[in-house]
Amino acid sequence: LRRGAIELRRERFEIADAVARAVEMTSPVFAEKQHRLEVEVPGGLHIDADRIRIAQVLSNLLANAAKYSESGAQVLLRVREADGHVIIECRDTGIGIPADLVPRVFDLFVQGQRGIDRRQGGLGLGLAVARTLVELHGGSIEARSDGTGQGSTFVVRLPAAPAAAASPVQERSPAPQKPPADIGRVLVVD
Repeated sequence: LRRGAIELRRERFEIADAVARAVEMTSPVFAEKQHRLEVEVPGGLHIDADRIRIAQVLSNLLANAAKYSESGAQVLLRVREADGHVIIECRDTGIGIPADLVPRVFDLFVQGQRGIDRRQGGLGLGLAVARTLVELHGGSIEARSDGTGQGSTFVVRLPAAPAAAASPVQERSPAPQKPPADIGRVLVVD
């Protein structure tokens, strides 16, 4: 993490794409624990970032929310734009973070107290990696919690990509064409 060995492959894309990938990656743990995941992401919010790395950050936040919440809990992932930034908020109703741990939650190998069975354990790397990736993109990440048993909220701020230049208007419309027979299909599952 500290050697600068992470290479970013930046591209302009809609943040909704990274959100969809993160939701897909974490859907098994949400299904297993019967959590309710609510996602609010408007279309048209673009960032200039590494799509895979941003999805990795979001999937880490979602996985932690699922892991540290009781079965059937609700998790909210909300995206909005403010002050030239895309703001991503992941809120859960889980075990929360003790006040003394909040300032250190992104440090390497830092973990809160776990139950005796250690089922919720990990190496304490996920949030440190998330912070590094967000900062490499010129953003920030913060943790909030009102304490043990009060849930947690993680807020990621990434610079929004400038609006795309408008394409020039064509003087005359081309003749309508029949779509090719091998056009792809889109399946939306709710």
